[in-house]
Amino acid sequence: MNSETKIGIFVIIALIIFGFFLIKIDKIKLGQKETETYDLYAHFKNIAGLSTNATVRQQGFIIGKVKSIGLTDSQVRVIMSIRKDVELYEDSSASIKTVGLLGEKYIEINVGKKRVNKLKNQDEIKTGDAGGLDAVVDVLSSIGGDLKDVTASLKKSIGQGTGNERLEKILNNIEKFTADLKDITRENSDKIDESMTSIRNIAKDLDGKMPQISEDLKILISDLKEVVKENRANVKDSIQNIEELSDKLDKILEKIKDGEGTVGKLVTESTLHDNVNKVVKNLEDKVENATVILQQASYFQFSLGFRGEYYTEGEDLKNYITFKLRTWENMFFFAEIVDDNLARVYDPNYVEGVDSINFDRELTFTLHSAVEIGDLVLRGGLTENKFGGAVDWMFLNDAFRFTMEGWDTSRKDGPHLKVSLNYRFLDRLYLNAGYDDFINSDRAQVFLGIGFSWLY
Repeated sequence: MNSETKIGIFVIIALIIFGFFLIKIDKIKLGQKETETYDLYAHFKNIAGLSTNATVRQQGFIIGKVKSIGLTDSQVRVIMSIRKDVELYEDSSASIKTVGLLGEKYIEINVGKKRVNKLKNQDEIKTGDAGGLDAVVDVLSSIGGDLKDVTASLKKSIGQGTGNERLEKILNNIEKFTADLKDITRENSDKIDESMTSIRNIAKDLDGKMPQISEDLKILISDLKEVVKENRANVKDSIQNIEELSDKLDKILEKIKDGEGTVGKLVTESTLHDNVNKVVKNLEDKVENATVILQQASYFQFSLGFRGEYYTEGEDLKNYITFKLRTWENMFFFAEIVDDNLARVYDPNYVEGVDSINFDRELTFTLHSAVEIGDLVLRGGLTENKFGGAVDWMFLNDAFRFTMEGWDTSRKDGPHLKVSLNYRFLDRLYLNAGYDDFINSDRAQVFLGIGFSWLY
């Protein structure tokens, strides 16, 4: 055999060996089929450089490869071929990671803990966070974005004229603060030295007393050991008693659970439960009624007042003592005792235009029930011993009150009508002015008044 033939045989053998190693690397055995697999798919927001045929690993061990990559709506659909002998479950998750700092991308499978509901062919596997280096890169990118926003804001705030002035003020304030701090330190240097000396003396005293403190602690620990040693039997008995008590409580609770005894029947029978519910319902109703009563009582107010009205024609006074009792949020009772020095004495033989009108002093009473409707107050009842009513209009934050009153509608010459305007200029003082009995020309009078009131 010549040398050329030997070289040819050597080359053929080398090629066969080389091909064998290539097949071993690709995990393909001559004369056999490829390893059986099943497909799983996952959806990622960003595959970050992952490519087809990238490896799929579980705890660093290669269990498959990326079969295909495609877009679905706003996500990336990745199909993976997983070895048939590798079992994954529904709580497993897939995440994209990198081998080393600049290595290739691969898919890492994180095995779940429950290990129930095995994933089958064409099932979807959940996706998890990238973690590792990719997570660090994302965090650094986020930090970089935040820093960029901060620098842009600083540039916008400081880069202009007002910003420069503001920065200069801040620096001046810092300089002033440091100067003040320096002055304070210099002025109080003696006190600071005294404080430091006191601290050193305290530390020195503690250092001298530490051996005695240590000895006292040793004695205390020794005494505690003796106490524990002497009472060890008592402690053991106490623990045993506690265990026996616990067993008895367990038995009692078991009997109660089974409905034995009075307590057991109380707990287990539905009749008691229904009765308790009825009692609770009755209590709730009573509490609700009490709440309504208390709420009504919270609106209870009482006020007392006095006013005098000077009539310009009769040149005399008409005095009022006023009581006001509020029983609800927008309801109250109104009462007055009226001392009328201008009460007309009716003469059955009186002839208008011929006879004179006689007046006499008279004490009358007013009792109204009132309701508030917004800025209006409607009152009705007894007015100066006659049936009548009134309307009050409050305006300008209740500083002014316009009142129109009417009573004695059965009077021969028409009802008694009166209008007045009240101005409250202090918490308790107010001025009053108006026109009384204005539809009767012979008795119409202008009056001025002043009054005050107390609220209880």
